[in-house]
Amino acid sequence: MFLDVPDLFAQLVAILVALQFN
Repeated sequence: MFLDVPDLFAQLVAILVALQFN
């Protein structure tokens, strides 16, 4: 599960950044 965590966080960060730059 620990290996999947980085991917999930990366996706969440990408979404947050996209929302902030909108």
